[in-house]
Amino acid sequence: MKSRRLLVAVSVLCFAVLVGLGGKTALGQPSIKGEWLFDISGVEQGGAVVVFEDSALHGYGLTLQNGYFEFDGTYTIDAKGVISGTFNTEGEGFESFTGKVDKKGTKLTIKTSGPSLKGIKVPSEDPVIPPDWAVKLSGLKGAFTSFTISHEVPMDDNPRLYRFSADGTFQDIDTMNIHVEGTFFLTSKSIAYGEYNASITVVGVGTETQTGAISGKINLSSGKFSLKVVSDEGERITLSGVAM
Repeated sequence: MKSRRLLVAVSVLCFAVLVGLGGKTALGQPSIKGEWLFDISGVEQGGAVVVFEDSALHGYGLTLQNGYFEFDGTYTIDAKGVISGTFNTEGEGFESFTGKVDKKGTKLTIKTSGPSLKGIKVPSEDPVIPPDWAVKLSGLKGAFTSFTISHEVPMDDNPRLYRFSADGTFQDIDTMNIHVEGTFFLTSKSIAYGEYNASITVVGVGTETQTGAISGKINLSSGKFSLKVVSDEGERITLSGVAM
């Protein structure tokens, strides 16, 4: 009777070991499933959100060089956390990439033929940016009478995209009424990368349109920002804002 019990115990132990080894093998391949927030650097500067599924990925981003974009693709990951795959950006075709996730599964790097991406898991809460700001333009007298920032709609699909709009009157050589709208991506370091379009009416002269890029730090703790504005024609100016 004792020998039978011993045999059963040994059998159960062996089964447990096998299951444990099987679980360890399965768990040995790290998972990156979920949403990741990336800073983009190198030949392009901006940010992106990538959603990794079992073997597929999709996401969106914004860079100073190419504006807003969406993409999808596929990937594989081995037991050492080495990633390889391809992604497709509309109008750009397929491109391959490689990557690596750290042992804790909290940091992920991706390399492409162009920019590099460094990512973390998307925080559980989105940054809260004050909606109303007092904003001035460098080198010009006057200020925006309104400057508002809000989440991109729908927010659930684009948690890191924000919209801004503003109206103001400024004096340089002539008096100008400026209306501006734009979109920016906020990175994990609270750096904004975005694009804008503006309507500039010079009193007594006429109206012209302007497009370009913005970038800079939004300091959420102090409620201030400084954004560099570069038009497509190469004109440069700085927006200095204080939350109201």
